[in-house]
Amino acid sequence: PIWTEYKEIDKEVLEIFKILEGKKRQAYLAGDCIRDHFLNRVPKDYDWAVDASQEELLEWIPNSSKNWFGVKVSAEGKVNMDIMPMMSCIEPFIRTDDIISDLKRRLDFTFSTMAYNPKTGFISLNNAKEDCLNKIMRLNKLPGMTDEDVISSNPGVILKAINLNYRLGIEPSSML
Repeated sequence: PIWTEYKEIDKEVLEIFKILEGKKRQAYLAGDCIRDHFLNRVPKDYDWAVDASQEELLEWIPNSSKNWFGVKVSAEGKVNMDIMPMMSCIEPFIRTDDIISDLKRRLDFTFSTMAYNPKTGFISLNNAKEDCLNKIMRLNKLPGMTDEDVISSNPGVILKAINLNYRLGIEPSSML
């Protein structure tokens, strides 16, 4: 489902949207910055999912440098951003040009399956917004996967759960 606007967006973030829109590319904020929005927190950084290659991003985005499959944008006193091509987050890493496919394949918590674009609004899969607002952690799984499958594919999710519980008071569901 798609719903309301993001409360406030840093001007550097808006500039990236403008650049990518000018290049006729899809661009979405995703990940922790969306969670932070619904928890009324200021994001410490912004993660992106875009339908562009690393080479295109390096050419188009000022002050960017290579970062895994995408680019990192950071400057002293400005917001930090990780801009990544839309892809499967499990091996083999397969590019996609569809935000829904990208979000569905994130083996993390359900609130990682939210995204935002100023023109289309918010997207939330798997009751992610509700989990976020209720401060509940549930694992996002592909069909046929168990929680154990997700944890073995992404063991860092356990440390992330401990961190989120300590810092934000988000409770793990009974599944973890």
